[in-house]
Amino acid sequence: MTDREWIAEDDDLNREAFRALMNARVDRENALIALLRSEVPIHWAVRRALADALSSKPVTLGSPLAFVGSNSTREKAKAFEKRKSWLQIAASVRATQKIAGTYENALTQAANKHNCSRESARDAVTYANRVNSWAKSVKLDGTIYGLYAQEELIERYINFDAGGETVPPNMTLAEAAERDAKHVVDLLEIFAAYGSDS
Repeated sequence: MTDREWIAEDDDLNREAFRALMNARVDRENALIALLRSEVPIHWAVRRALADALSSKPVTLGSPLAFVGSNSTREKAKAFEKRKSWLQIAASVRATQKIAGTYENALTQAANKHNCSRESARDAVTYANRVNSWAKSVKLDGTIYGLYAQEELIERYINFDAGGETVPPNMTLAEAAERDAKHVVDLLEIFAAYGSDS
């Protein structure tokens, strides 16, 4: 590509993005983000260079780009999944307790099934009891949470907990609407973080 191909004045964004893709700029991300967020059409050469940079095939010019989730989002996603697994372990303990005969035998069977220690299974039951107790209490106390199904409340609890937030026992409608909006954004970030792991 020659400079003559970049005649239009509004092609500065394309030119800088192309330079970034060819490693001629230190701040590669900023140039690409500026172009992608603009209304300027993406030049065919930039589109091709961007595709090459994102491709798993060797790139002849420039260096490859990779999608990377933020560490905090990735950690929150892992914490969320870990807490969901605790609830699954606790459900296994409850489901096998009648068959196993004793709580201790049920812990052993659930630990074997989920490949964890008996102590971890016991901790999972404690966590599940805390989550269920909170969900039941907020259903009865007349707050906005009374409108949610039990499963939704449990998911909210573990989402707040995984993010290191205090799970609020009571909320006004405005506070709940604000939390709901944040909850949706958090879930989208979690899914994006998992997508970048693979």
